[in-house]
Amino acid sequence: MDAFDEVVESVNPDAIFHTASPVSLDASIDPEIMFGQAIHGTLGILQSAQRFGCVYSHHRTRGAR
Repeated sequence: MDAFDEVVESVNPDAIFHTASPVSLDASIDPEIMFGQAIHGTLGILQSAQRFGCVYSHHRTRGAR
């Protein structure tokens, strides 16, 4: 079972809003690590939603630059 499976299975949501992403002002942190965490978190919630049949569409947004 993945990190989000228990919640997605028990709640069976109609919608999921995944907006969290790691943020740091510390320039010494490797960007690959930060982006890796964001990517794995996003994939994890999408895979759990797909596994339990509660995703019918996916909408991607991004912040302003």
